[in-house]
Amino acid sequence: MISTLPALFLRPAIRRLLPTAQGRKHVAGDYRASGGLSPFRKDDIMNRTASDEPLRAEAADRSIGPMGRYAWALVTAVAVAADQAGKAAAFDYVAEHGVIDVTPFLTIRTGMNPGIAFGLATQAQPVMLVAVAAAISLVLLILIWRSESHLQRIALGMILGGAFGNIVDRIRLGAVRDVIDLHWSGWHWPTFNLADAFITIGVLILLFVPDPADRNQHKNSTLSLGEQGSGGSRAQ
Repeated sequence: MISTLPALFLRPAIRRLLPTAQGRKHVAGDYRASGGLSPFRKDDIMNRTASDEPLRAEAADRSIGPMGRYAWALVTAVAVAADQAGKAAAFDYVAEHGVIDVTPFLTIRTGMNPGIAFGLATQAQPVMLVAVAAAISLVLLILIWRSESHLQRIALGMILGGAFGNIVDRIRLGAVRDVIDLHWSGWHWPTFNLADAFITIGVLILLFVPDPADRNQHKNSTLSLGEQGSGGSRAQ
């Protein structure tokens, strides 16, 4: 008898917590109408996940700090400095000692390219090429500013540095200085410079190097969907 007393006192409280038959039908109907997620609907979850993206980007910027956020500017400056210093040193040395055979397939020689990278568009007007390069540089700056990926900003910074290096040549000299000659068995790749190399490497990174930010974004989105779905299940 004594052991049944707690149960007798608890039964009214338990009854108050349990939904009525009508309430259970109402909850089940909402659950089915929402596609299995109640009270959160699928479109609400997707909207909330999308609205969280700026917050995650801001958190990522805080996690890497100011140096990480603006590391692309340092990469751009290094690319311009290395390109200009390398061209000047190569032209000075070759003018005094002649071409440099670094390897059987790599030679340092000097040449002036009035066109764009790798000897293309040699008949174009220098002013037009400067204007096009400046427009491309502006687009790159916009992409860098809008990018949420540290790796993308670094790659775009390399491309921007290469573009700036060739713009400096074109403004100062009216043409771009080329110093790197790749060749094999009499075949020669068009002579290029470090600025072209930085541009090429940046493009290759964007195309082929997996971006950790993409994996983290996918992981965060999946976790967010799972948490909100489980929250909806608990709220039933």
